[in-house]
Amino acid sequence: MNKMLFSSDHFGYFSLSDPAGIVFFQKVFELAHQCLEDYTRNSPITWHNWFAHAEWGVPLVHSESHFLSPLVSGQMITIELYLEK
Repeated sequence: MNKMLFSSDHFGYFSLSDPAGIVFFQKVFELAHQCLEDYTRNSPITWHNWFAHAEWGVPLVHSESHFLSPLVSGQMITIELYLEK
């Protein structure tokens, strides 16, 4: 069962978009990673220990996106972070 750990809201800036104002699909994964980093800022483990620890790391093993409709610039985008085992 998947458990939602965290969600964060991001504004769909025009710089994420094509000239028609549709967010580029690859930017979705950038936003997802920003959500992961936002989660680490709210955790007791420091950012450095999450991403630059010499002995262990926290990899992003799987990432996927279901595009149900276009993401349009100028809107708020909610990203949800889930833990799956």
